[in-house]
Amino acid sequence: AATPDSCTSTCPSSIAANNTTVTLTATVGANATFAGWGTPSNGSCTGNTCSIPMNNSAQSVSVRFKANQTITVTTPAPANAAYDSTFSVAASASSGLDVAITVGGVCMITDGGTNSATVKMTSGMGICTVYYNQAGNDDYNAATEVTSNTTATKANQTITVTTDAPGTATYKSMFPVVATASSLLPVAITT
Repeated sequence: AATPDSCTSTCPSSIAANNTTVTLTATVGANATFAGWGTPSNGSCTGNTCSIPMNNSAQSVSVRFKANQTITVTTPAPANAAYDSTFSVAASASSGLDVAITVGGVCMITDGGTNSATVKMTSGMGICTVYYNQAGNDDYNAATEVTSNTTATKANQTITVTTDAPGTATYKSMFPVVATASSLLPVAITT
């Protein structure tokens, strides 16, 4: 008979008893979960136990397990990022399946979203949360979601004087002075 240590993808076993019922129990290893029984040719399967009557003919049953997987962030989001700046993130799954990257809060994805993404900060205040997910498939369970937070900060700006005050001016004369900010916000000019 097959033992848990000898089973890989197929566990053949010969039982010579007729008119008996053989009960099979699926035992799950540490890095997998029980995913269900295939349809036996003649028998009853519930939970992780399957009972098959032996009636002078070969009987078969299959069992499915799903392996666990983890997500590793290979390019993490920064702790802080300024308004209107961008940063890259990337992740991989131990299964080799694609990782879906999404965001929430004061940011948006401008490029990518599968295994890697470029994230743009849309505010100078608040939190941008990056979510990394892998939903699993027939062979792998869904991975535990991984998240990271980036705190938004105000962007720096510079002021450029485009029209200077003259070097000298007569008493009570008027002259224009013009300045612009790199943020395109209004510049207050005082004397």
